[in-house]
Amino acid sequence: MRKAGVLAVAVATVFMFLAADAVFAQEDTIIIKIAGKPTPVDNVKIGRETYRTVRYKVGRGVGGSWQEESTENVVDIIRRLPQHHKFTIAQNARKDGNWTKAVQTYVDCIKHERQEWIKTYSQFYLGECHRFWGQSDPAKLSDAIKHYEVFLSKHSDHRFVPAAYYGKALAASAAGQAGKAKSAFDTLGGGQFGRKWEIRGQFGSAQMSGGSAAVKKFESLIPKAKREGMNDIVAAARLGLAKALLGNKNHRKAMEMFKDIVADPKGVGKGVLAAAHNGLGDCYAKLGTSMDDQKKALFEYLKVVVLYASARGEYLSALKKAISLLEKIGGDEYKKRANDLKNEYEKASRGG
Repeated sequence: MRKAGVLAVAVATVFMFLAADAVFAQEDTIIIKIAGKPTPVDNVKIGRETYRTVRYKVGRGVGGSWQEESTENVVDIIRRLPQHHKFTIAQNARKDGNWTKAVQTYVDCIKHERQEWIKTYSQFYLGECHRFWGQSDPAKLSDAIKHYEVFLSKHSDHRFVPAAYYGKALAASAAGQAGKAKSAFDTLGGGQFGRKWEIRGQFGSAQMSGGSAAVKKFESLIPKAKREGMNDIVAAARLGLAKALLGNKNHRKAMEMFKDIVADPKGVGKGVLAAAHNGLGDCYAKLGTSMDDQKKALFEYLKVVVLYASARGEYLSALKKAISLLEKIGGDEYKKRANDLKNEYEKASRGG
């Protein structure tokens, strides 16, 4: 009788572990590139994540097998948790731009969560939250840098390491800490995190350096970025070249490059597109003497005003140029529009 009881407990325990493994397995999805196409692999258990490889288990129980994928080939990892879980709440708050709630909840996860991956992810996302928060409150940029540095010191081989260096570089650049920004870009540019991060790092370093050396670097990076499908870097490098051409008064060649950027906007940041439209407006204004050319310039500036207000620096610049051109063109209709834009500029300048 006692043996039967022990056997029943043993069987129940086995089934409990098998069931737990089955539930866990169904929670995770890894999206990998197969023949260049992002392909989800469902019902997996994610193991160790490093910037070199990601381990994951396919199948349940003892019949499951562990696979290893190059991190460069991993598009995303989806860890499914209940909607009421604190980490899920933090993720949703971050996606909604509710930085206060997201930060508080991530901190809570770090303090109280038992699963290490949640603590690790939360530390990284604290840096991300403060970096984006810093766009409206620059004081948060220093906090972003600190959180990235904590993450890097504690998780030096994690999958998020290159993204943490990149986030730190962007936050430091925005905060005016050029030395920290360039150091982080240089680390990425060393090549240990894969080709794409190497290109991003080298591009960032070139931007920080400026001058003729940066122009040469942009020229060499464009074909590399094209091969990797990095349209944002291609456009940003072209923007750097176009601005250099504009500075050297080579308006026609600069115009061609600005046109190339705006003609292929897929994956390109709003700041780059806004700068390209502003540059195109400058080319029309400098090259053309006819009223038609001046109106073409005005049209480019107004595109920035209407479409890219979130790119604050370019938006304010476009407003000033549009006001000047409207006043130059003259006429009641244009003067009225100029006055409207003056009011908009004053309000935007005050942060309204």
